[in-house]
Formats: sequence, structure tokens, C-alpha cells
Amino acid sequence: MIHSSIAVVAGIISWSFAEYVIHRWAGHGPSASNNLFGREHTAHHSRGNYFAAWWKKLITAVTVTTMLLGPTIWFLGVRPGLSFITGFVGFYVFYEVLHRLEHVWKGIGSYGRWA
Repeated sequence: MIHSSIAVVAGIISWSFAEYVIHRWAGHGPSASNNLFGREHTAHHSRGNYFAAWWKKLITAVTVTTMLLGPTIWFLGVRPGLSFITGFVGFYVFYEVLHRLEHVWKGIGSYGRWA
């Protein structure tokens, strides 16, 4: 059985990979103009201060959590499954907060200003 702390780390890594895949193919791929994420992403790149509404992100997070919950608990067990979901969704929230701060806050140091 997988330890809960490993499951959290696996969730964090899985979110990072999912974000890359979603960004790369849904945001910049050939079908970017034909999907909701691609249209929102294009608007964000066009106007750096544009962000999708919080309720759209909440609906997405609830939908993904609901879709992952059953299979993850079945495959890993209750505690590691919930730990995986916590890592996945928790890092999604962290990513969203950090991304917004990168756009609205000047940042500290040369990297902070570049980001």
C-alpha cells in the first residue's frame, strides 16, 4: 500500500504534468480555438491582466475532483486516494494563486520581475 505522503507528492507531480499537457495541447495546439480552455488561454495571452472567472475554475476543479475521486480511491485505497487528490487539487490552487501574483505583483529580484 502506498504511503499517504508519497500519494500527496504523486498528486503534485501529476498536476504539474496535467498542466503541461493541457497548456501545450489545449492552449497552443491546433484545436486551441475550438475549446473553452484554448479560447480563455488566448484571451489571457492577448491581455496579460485577463483571467478566467473564478467560478469557471471552481467548476473545473470540482468536476476534475469528482472524476478522479472514485478511480483514485479504488486504485490506491481511501487514505492514499484522498491524499493524491489533495496533492493534485491543492497544487492546482497553489499554481493558480502563484500565476495570478506573477501577473499583478511586481515581484522581488530579477527572477521575480521576469516571471
